[in-house]
Amino acid sequence: MDVQDLEPFARYLEQLNDDPVRVAVLAAHNFIEETIEGVITQAVPNSECFDIPSMRFSDKMKILRALDPTIVNTKIWPVLWALNKLRNAAHGDYGKLRDERFAALATNLPAHTGEPDLEALLRSAAAFCFRGGFHQYNEDFEITIFRRRSPRNPMFHEVT
Repeated sequence: MDVQDLEPFARYLEQLNDDPVRVAVLAAHNFIEETIEGVITQAVPNSECFDIPSMRFSDKMKILRALDPTIVNTKIWPVLWALNKLRNAAHGDYGKLRDERFAALATNLPAHTGEPDLEALLRSAAAFCFRGGFHQYNEDFEITIFRRRSPRNPMFHEVT
């Protein structure tokens, strides 16, 4: 491998270093995506048969919604899609799309206080997704599974 082959990577690192908010976008999305993967792993029987981390984000969202749409906060979906579009922009034409994508995230975030700080907006979005949706989903899922156990199913036992 020649040093010139690494030139695109060096330019990308330079862009990241020039804009720490861009790094925060990628980190916030990664945090949310890992949380989604954890929910799917916990909720889907035999999930180890699937390569969940390699799935597209939209496929993970479809699985999450299919698990039980009544459990996950419905206000979370527009925030997740806005955050995903922002992440996609961070990988591509970030300079042109940054302001538009942040505005969409702010618009979709319930009770957005209008923080001018973009990193604070990202923290608010991540906190909303975790506390408002995924954390509750994990708790509700465990309760639902706990109640569904039956002596007729050898994998589960009824708990009284």
